[in-house]
Amino acid sequence: MSFLKKIFGTKNPEEQESKKIKNTIQTLKFDGLKALKMGKIDHAEAFFNKVLEYNEDDIDALLHLSQIYIRTHELDVAKQHMTKVAELAPQLIEARLNLAQICQFKKDYLEMLDAANEAITIDSENAIAHYLQGVAYYGQKDKFNAIASLTRAIAINNYYTEALLLRAKILISMQEYNEAIKDLNQIMEREKDQEDALLLLSEIYEYQKDFEQASHIYSKITELNPFNTKAYIQLSELLIKTNKIEKALIVLDEAIELNPTIADLYQNRGKAKLVLGDKEGALEDTKKALELDPSKKEQFSGEFKN
Repeated sequence: MSFLKKIFGTKNPEEQESKKIKNTIQTLKFDGLKALKMGKIDHAEAFFNKVLEYNEDDIDALLHLSQIYIRTHELDVAKQHMTKVAELAPQLIEARLNLAQICQFKKDYLEMLDAANEAITIDSENAIAHYLQGVAYYGQKDKFNAIASLTRAIAINNYYTEALLLRAKILISMQEYNEAIKDLNQIMEREKDQEDALLLLSEIYEYQKDFEQASHIYSKITELNPFNTKAYIQLSELLIKTNKIEKALIVLDEAIELNPTIADLYQNRGKAKLVLGDKEGALEDTKKALELDPSKKEQFSGEFKN
């Protein structure tokens, strides 16, 4: 029989169909990855969904689709796909980490904590898992457990910038400024001009009433990155608070020229103009802020009369 197969070849239709499907799936995955690299998200989505038509349990396709749906802000669909991956591959830590991140985007910190805990069960030395656990605790306003989880993540990876930043932020909220500064210095030893660390350092100086140093660092950040709108916003608020109104207007004019779609910048400029008695200019900036962010309506309620 084997001799005849060698001469005439196999004619088993089931084997031929199975091989054909396998080749088709591989081609679709290749095309999907190629589309992702080219930034053609909708094409990639179509290719990977086609894979699922052939095999609804294809882990590669489910993983890629979940990431696509995160990018397109379809978080419920992303979560559905990633949950299925976790069920199909119980020991795949990537599924738990991704699921935790999706829950973070959804602000579902209870489920996020569950996913992070499962990841830690799979690999207790995974720094990302402990970091996500810390984020989940912080989202639940459990600062002490958050610090414990972040400390574990940092012990595993001393250069974990995100974990150091979040621990510093929590320590600042607890008025543990010296401990927070240690974390920020640890970051800036490697990245001298790390903007998020500099922002938190500025906030510490502001809380400590060292307004000159806080203002200096905020200004430094805007020089490093003119598109860091948070630095402009906090600098202008500090200048208004310390009654340096003219300087605040200069800063805000510059910021708005570079970042004309940020509502908080117009809101702060409106406040500065109002202090100087320019009610018409303040009203104009207030209207622009509301146009950009209608959710600010309550903040301005009763402040001006049209």
